[in-house]
Amino acid sequence: MLAVSIDEDAAGGEGQQFLLVVTPAAATTVRVLRDGQEVARSTVSGSGTAMQVPRPTAGLVVEALDASGGTIANGRVAQQGAQRATETDTWNQE
Repeated sequence: MLAVSIDEDAAGGEGQQFLLVVTPAAATTVRVLRDGQEVARSTVSGSGTAMQVPRPTAGLVVEALDASGGTIANGRVAQQGAQRATETDTWNQE
């Protein structure tokens, strides 16, 4: 799962910002949590969703849920400019 901010000014301020979330094939819903409390929810269309979430993205946890409401993937919002090692996951292999 990948979650990235698609706003130009993603780092600062308060209010809302747009988040693009690419989900596993079985995901039907994405929810976003801060300190264990749900702050946003969106229905998956195709292989992801674009949704509004509160600023800042630091501390947000993004969860992909299946049709029964179970968590099938989770992660944090990718930080702009951060370099990450490539991770391999088998959730989309048949």
